[in-house]
Amino acid sequence: MATDEQGCKEQLDFSGHPPEQSSEVLPQHLEFCEKSQGKFQSDDSSVWVAPDKSFSKKISTPGEGLYCPREGAKCEVLIRQLTSHPLDGSLCSITLNEITTLNIGAGDLPVDEMLDKCVETMKLYEVCEVQFPYPAPGAGIGSNTTEREANADVTDVARDGSTIALPEQSSTNLSIGFRIELLNFPQVPEVWEMTVDERMEMARKQKTIGVHWYQRDNLQLALKRFRRALCFVTTLNENFEDEDQKEIKLLRTICYLNIAACQLKARNYSHTIVNCNHALQYDPGNVKGLFRRGQAHMALQNYEEARFSFRKALEIEPKNTSVQSELDKLQVSKKESENMLAKGMSKMFA
Repeated sequence: MATDEQGCKEQLDFSGHPPEQSSEVLPQHLEFCEKSQGKFQSDDSSVWVAPDKSFSKKISTPGEGLYCPREGAKCEVLIRQLTSHPLDGSLCSITLNEITTLNIGAGDLPVDEMLDKCVETMKLYEVCEVQFPYPAPGAGIGSNTTEREANADVTDVARDGSTIALPEQSSTNLSIGFRIELLNFPQVPEVWEMTVDERMEMARKQKTIGVHWYQRDNLQLALKRFRRALCFVTTLNENFEDEDQKEIKLLRTICYLNIAACQLKARNYSHTIVNCNHALQYDPGNVKGLFRRGQAHMALQNYEEARFSFRKALEIEPKNTSVQSELDKLQVSKKESENMLAKGMSKMFA
């Protein structure tokens, strides 16, 4: 397996949490039930509501077979918009009103994601009408993730305890509707059915897309993509002895560090520290991890913890001017904090 180390040095470094997975492989005939455990409304057995209530669909023509498309499947679909709400290139990239290919998992735009979610619950030849909230203003391409979005109260918590902010829900009462026909789709392997090389390739692709969005200040989409990358590498074992396993370890470290960079930029300092700690478990001497953890501790006024991280980084790279600069700032910040505390104490006993 070719190493990705050269490219990794130029990348950011993030984290998130893959959803919990059972080590027990489910029979394929249970796939639809497991993936779409929504419910039919009691007053209409053809209306199906997603488990997270993000969308509902009315099945006009039931599909055939037992299987639904998985992430990575290039589906042949015909999608028609039923509502008159405008959709520009910042909300939807899928061709409407003619037969087209929908690559599940490839879209980052709000409407693309919702259509993906619906198609993943459909069987071959199924026809349905789907409805979901109109995307929040500024949710499309070119919108920067705000501090509020990156520090959202609703978070996705992984098995390892790290967190990622979820997208902000639409604040409008408008809904958007589509009629979807699933004409054809290929069977793609589940993650556990992929080879090590296939999983690593998928992880690298997700990482590259995440870096693309981070460089454009779209932290929300960057986090989404690095989370997906982490999902692929966390399915691999942790026996880091041969060359392949070294690359797995490296990529997993990078995913955690990249999410830490996003959280740091969003001033979400506690999550920055958590994700840096995960990265440092795999690579204790990683200067980026130590540096970012130190910055987060300093922002939280944990001065001793920050000093420890900065000094540890300087032991590894003594000529790193960025780390030295932060350590100098730390000394000034600590002194200012101590002076403010002294003034406050003097007023109490004046």
